[in-house]
Amino acid sequence: MTDTAAIVAKLNAASISFLRVKAIRSGGLRGCWRVTGPGCWTIKLAEQFHALGFRDFDGTPPTERSGHAGSFDVHVRPNPAAKKRV
Repeated sequence: MTDTAAIVAKLNAASISFLRVKAIRSGGLRGCWRVTGPGCWTIKLAEQFHALGFRDFDGTPPTERSGHAGSFDVHVRPNPAAKKRV
C-alpha cells in the first residue's frame, strides 16, 4: 500500500491543487484515497489523475463522472503497474 505522503508528492509534482488526501483503511473502499479539492471535478483533472497512474475505486480509469456530484471529491487507487506518462 502506498503511503499518503507519496500521493501528496505526486499531486504536488503535477501542480494539482487539492485540499485533503485521506487514506481509507477499512470497509469496502479499503486501499483507496479520498482526494478533495477546490472547485469542480473536470475531465481535465480525470486525465491528469490517469496520467499519474491513478485509477477509480473500481479499477477503471477516472472519468468526468468520478467526482461526487461534480465536485472535486474522488476516491482513487494508485495503479502499481502504471508507468508515469508524459
